[in-house]
Amino acid sequence: MFLLRGLTQLNTYLSNTKRFKLVCFITGTCLPCEDLIRELEKLEREISNKMTFFLVNIEENISEAEKFGIPGVPYTQIYDEENNKVCEVLGINLQDLLSCIKKLTS
Repeated sequence: MFLLRGLTQLNTYLSNTKRFKLVCFITGTCLPCEDLIRELEKLEREISNKMTFFLVNIEENISEAEKFGIPGVPYTQIYDEENNKVCEVLGINLQDLLSCIKKLTS
């Protein structure tokens, strides 16, 4: 899982990664974020050959996050190989994430 420090760095990674991507926006003080990260780490071990995982800590630049349309944390987006956003989930909703991932990777 790649830990990124800002949205500019994320845009670079998205454009250079030609596979499915899961992007989770977090802050260091978000307790639900910690729970979700643990679940994503398990998931990554299972499907790392199909999807690249990114964590983006937005704590240092909340205004940049607001411009990017991030409604809160944890907030997860999934992109296809062409960088089209195909799924987004606010909060910890593993069922929605797993459903979206299964559609893409099966």
